[in-house]
Amino acid sequence: MPIGLQRPREQTGCDGWHWLNSEARAHLMTELIAEVRHTLDETGKREGRFMALSVRVPPSPAACKKAGLDMPKWVGRKLVDVIIPAPSITLAHDIPLDEFAAMAKSKDIKVCPALHPRTQFQWPFSRSPAMTDYDGIVKRDVAEAHVRGAILNYLQMGTSG
Repeated sequence: MPIGLQRPREQTGCDGWHWLNSEARAHLMTELIAEVRHTLDETGKREGRFMALSVRVPPSPAACKKAGLDMPKWVGRKLVDVIIPAPSITLAHDIPLDEFAAMAKSKDIKVCPALHPRTQFQWPFSRSPAMTDYDGIVKRDVAEAHVRGAILNYLQMGTSG
């Protein structure tokens, strides 16, 4: 059964994270992740199977650091098996995943970015836009081409899938 830990939903670049003093408390999250890793290893030994630990994190190592997640330490100690960088709530094609991929490759940790089922607001293109062009229902559906484009960009950056 998956265990989920959810940080506040605001982006890690916002001032709202400063009240958490997250960077100074990164060691606490590292200890928690190490305990979870240990528990999974012990349970896996008892049950005779490998139990992976996947973590959904902010979309860059710098944002992780601001959020109090010490990714270099987690990777260096091989505390996690899969890193899932994720933007807040929409599909993104341009998450800078190169750093995650380079960091994780040496420890055989997979980097699998999140693919969300919605995208930014989309209005039909108009050569001469008028206010009425923005009336009506706004589409946020993700087209198959959007997902393929994101996946191809991520693979080019060295991710696992």
